[in-house]
Amino acid sequence: MKAPPRRPLVALAICAGIALAFLAAYYARMRPLPELEAFVQDLQTRFGRKTPVDERLVLIGVDKPAYLADFSDEEIQREPVLGEMRHTFPWSRAVWARLIEKLAAAGAKVIVFDFVFAAPGEGDEEFRAAIEKHRDRVVLGYNLNQTRTDRGGVLTEMQIPNGTVFTPAPGVSPLEDDRLGYVTIWPDADDVIRRAQYRMSGDQAGDVAAPEVRLESLAARAVRKFGRPELIPPGTNSLPFRYTGPPGFGFRPHPIGDVLSPKLWASNYGGGSFFAGKIVLVGPTAEIFHDVHPTPFAGGHRQMPGPEL
Repeated sequence: MKAPPRRPLVALAICAGIALAFLAAYYARMRPLPELEAFVQDLQTRFGRKTPVDERLVLIGVDKPAYLADFSDEEIQREPVLGEMRHTFPWSRAVWARLIEKLAAAGAKVIVFDFVFAAPGEGDEEFRAAIEKHRDRVVLGYNLNQTRTDRGGVLTEMQIPNGTVFTPAPGVSPLEDDRLGYVTIWPDADDVIRRAQYRMSGDQAGDVAAPEVRLESLAARAVRKFGRPELIPPGTNSLPFRYTGPPGFGFRPHPIGDVLSPKLWASNYGGGSFFAGKIVLVGPTAEIFHDVHPTPFAGGHRQMPGPEL
């Protein structure tokens, strides 16, 4: 059989291109060049090619502040940390310790926490022990809050994991320890996220690091621990990236309650085989945690949780 004619599709593509050109031209008359560049890039993000979903990346989301009645008494008896999750977040860090042990035993290659454990908390001793035991595959977040001075300098306030859960390797500063990566995401001037900065020099970091120190983002640390450092873009400048999809449509989060539930661990995750050989990112995905950022996507899908970014 002959393939159907492609002329209608070609005509439609031409019409769409002309319409976008007129729209861009109109926008150019109304806005300065930097805003026009952002406008065109946003159009590419919405209608252009997306980065395919990589099955080696898994997002575990804290999808609610408390699991009040989600687990049966039998499940809690089998997995006691589920009882801790009946309390309002933040939970005992024994939850994270158990999650590390469970994922590590399942063969997860890298376990990444998009949290900053800046203050002491309940369960720190267990969490610390799990981090030390699996130091070759765990990455924790730290935060850099930067402000520009009137003279062009950078003042930086840094939050790193508390000493109750993390101690740097001997002779290494905290920022150079490969178990820490910065979680800060810097938006463009209009507060929209279009770029990522995977590395920073000490000068760029401000007054928290020596000039020769090289800081790496949470994403860069994860890729390095995965054994693929060549995938980290070179240099220390922020770079535009291509989205996988609108918020919630690229990397759909797996609720942490499902992962820790003995019943769902067996039925949904093959007893853990699903996580074997993967990078597993754990972070807050519910709106109540307010870790959301504007993206180029329009309408109700504009805000994206930080862990998904």
